[in-house]
Amino acid sequence: MLIVNGEEVEDALVREEAAAMRPKYYEALGDADPIALEMQLREWSRENVIERVLLKQEAARRSVTVEDMLGSVQAAIGSPTAKEVQAVYAKGKSTFWVPETVHVAHVVRNVDETHPEAEALVALQLAQTELARGVAFSAVADAHSDCPGGGGDLGWFPHGHMVDEFDAVVFGLRVGQTSPIFRTPFGFHIARLLGKKPEGIPALADVRGHLENQILKVRQQQAVEAFVDNLRGAATIKL
Repeated sequence: MLIVNGEEVEDALVREEAAAMRPKYYEALGDADPIALEMQLREWSRENVIERVLLKQEAARRSVTVEDMLGSVQAAIGSPTAKEVQAVYAKGKSTFWVPETVHVAHVVRNVDETHPEAEALVALQLAQTELARGVAFSAVADAHSDCPGGGGDLGWFPHGHMVDEFDAVVFGLRVGQTSPIFRTPFGFHIARLLGKKPEGIPALADVRGHLENQILKVRQQQAVEAFVDNLRGAATIKL
C-alpha cells in the first residue's frame, strides 16, 4: 500500500496509470528487456500518482483547485527580456531556417465521377470572366469555388505542401498576379499569389514572439517541476 502524507493510495491507481502509459511507453522503449521495461513502467507510474496526490493535497490545503494553484505558479514567471530573446536567437539562429513559402488564394472546381470535366471548366471560365471585370477575387472564390468560404485563402505553405501541378503554377507567379485556368489531379483552378517569402533565416523581429513564448513555456514548466519537487521533498511517503 502506497501512503503519501498519511493518505492511503490504492494500488489500482498505479495500475491504471501504467495501463494508460503503456502504449506510448513501449513505442518509445520497446526494444529493451520486457521485465526491465515493466519494472520501470511501474516505477514511473507510481511517481506520477504520487505527484498527483501531492498536488491534490496541497491544493486542498490552500482551498483552491490544482489547476488554479499551478496557474499561479506559472503566472509568477516573468516574460523574458529582450536581451534573453536576443541570446536565444543568436545561439540557435541556424535552426530557424525556413523554406520559400507562398500565400495563395484559389478558385477550384473538382473533377470526378459526379462532376464532369467540361462542366468544371465552364464554371472556371465564368469565374475568370468576373475577375477580368474587376470583381474581387475573394468574392469570385466564394461564389464559384467548390471550397467556398474564406475567399479561397489557402494560407502560407512551402514547396511540397500541395500537389506538384499546383506548386508549379503558384511558385512561378508574381505577388498580386492571377494565374490562368490550370489543371491538377483534383480539377481546375485559378490561383492568385498574395505573398511570397524567400527561403532563409528570418529576422529576429519575425520570430521574436515565437521565441518569447518558447522561453516562457520552458520556464513555466521548470517552475511547476520545482514546485512539485519541493512538495516531494517535504512529504512523508511510504512505498
